Amino acid sequence: MPLRITRRANSVFYGGESLDPEDLEGTFDHRVWVRGVVDLDGRHEAILNVHTKRKGHQDHVLTAGDEGLQLTDSVFVEMTGVQPYFVKPQVTCPECGRSDGVGAKPFMLPSAKLLVGAPRNYQIVRDDARKKK
Repeated sequence: MPLRITRRANSVFYGGESLDPEDLEGTFDHRVWVRGVVDLDGRHEAILNVHTKRKGHQDHVLTAGDEGLQLTDSVFVEMTGVQPYFVKPQVTCPECGRSDGVGAKPFMLPSAKLLVGAPRNYQIVRDDARKKK
């Protein structure tokens, strides 16, 4: 059964059959960098940079509803849509240097909703995953 993950622009997830959470860079089979997400006039796209040790870096554009990206015979990535992610910017007072969100208007950053299909032994770890203590 495929896994659905949501990733914002400039985020990474790692995939591999022998993935070590302590050494993601040294043990990944695929490093997928979501370089950008487009949500414009009903067009939903994600710009992905896929790095493999065998093929190096390759850029791909995935469009929601279109055919996905086949990474290997058994691993694929599809784009299913865009999820809005609202951010409240920090406002810094020029006089005192205090930073807070008072008076700042939130803005929306689109995040790509991705579907990743792979065998059970294939692991996926986000770059911002918290380590268990």
